[in-house]
Amino acid sequence: MLYELLRAEKNSSKLQSISHNFYNECKAYFYEKMNSLHKKPDNKFAQKDYLLTKVQMENVRKLLDDFHSKRIEKIISLAQDKAKVETIIVDNSVMLRHEKELFEKVYDLLVSHKGETLNQIFDLSKPPELPVQEEKPGQIKQEGSVRETKTESSEVSEEVKTITFLQPVAKFFDAELNSYGPFDIGNTAELPSKIIKILLEKGAIKLI
Repeated sequence: MLYELLRAEKNSSKLQSISHNFYNECKAYFYEKMNSLHKKPDNKFAQKDYLLTKVQMENVRKLLDDFHSKRIEKIISLAQDKAKVETIIVDNSVMLRHEKELFEKVYDLLVSHKGETLNQIFDLSKPPELPVQEEKPGQIKQEGSVRETKTESSEVSEEVKTITFLQPVAKFFDAELNSYGPFDIGNTAELPSKIIKILLEKGAIKLI
């Protein structure tokens, strides 16, 4: 019976009708076979029946697994079709109770995902959401630049000092592409120590 049901399911693109008590009947079959295996074989004939029953149970287990997977595949496909074209009428009369629940859950999930992705592209009543640049913990923005500060869980990673410019300095960028300047003679600013070191070597600044 299982072999015929599996063959019918594989040979048709439509979900096949099965007994609403199908899985309970399969469980009763397994329960009966398992009980027969509890009796230890006491002769060669009993040993042969014992091994045959184990083989039968493994074969049925594989048939059931293939049968279940094929029906799940069709149910998911139906949910995809319904989510794509809502006017499609899906015949769920051949679905078991838990299969109907699966169909509804997959359908709702696909519709929700479609609304958050594809449909929002065509919703011109709302402007596009620009990506938000994430800031690392312990960083603060200051006049186009970013400098490290102290947090509860981290120490100051770089010392910041106040300096005065002795020479005009054009706008420049550090290794992290943070911008600084331009600065004129007499301007003061707070800069990281690594930048101060370079400017001191060039005689462009003095510490305050």
